[in-house]
Amino acid sequence: MTRQESKEARGSEATLREVSIRSDPWQRVRAGILVEQGLVSADEAQHWQETVRRGEFDPDACAREVLGSPVSTGAEERVERRTASLMRDLVMAPTLHGRATRRRTKTAAAMLLSQGYLLLVWGGIFLIAALVLRLRGVEFDAFLDGMLGAFD
Repeated sequence: MTRQESKEARGSEATLREVSIRSDPWQRVRAGILVEQGLVSADEAQHWQETVRRGEFDPDACAREVLGSPVSTGAEERVERRTASLMRDLVMAPTLHGRATRRRTKTAAAMLLSQGYLLLVWGGIFLIAALVLRLRGVEFDAFLDGMLGAFD
């Protein structure tokens, strides 16, 4: 590792520490879940969605504002259910990626095999039909004539 790379690595670590000191990421997640579950006012949710669309989104300000506003009754239970679901999804994510890849690979191999089989069947049907027509006097090209000569 060069000195420049070492300085850049230390700089990114410092930036990461500043972010974690400046804001609590769990508060951001909680605020996001409140918005996702519709537990904050529609106007407030729409305001923050618009800031995202405009590219002016500040996650810390959003978390402060969302967590500072009153939430509907039963919000805590819904947030707990959603965090449990989110945790389950995050825990299973690495295994699901591997399964999906294996499933796609098996599906692709089966598709290629079936396409090859269909090509072979239709090719055989065409060849038999061409040979029958040639035996009845319909003239095809020299290739089929050569094939007929092999059967004589």
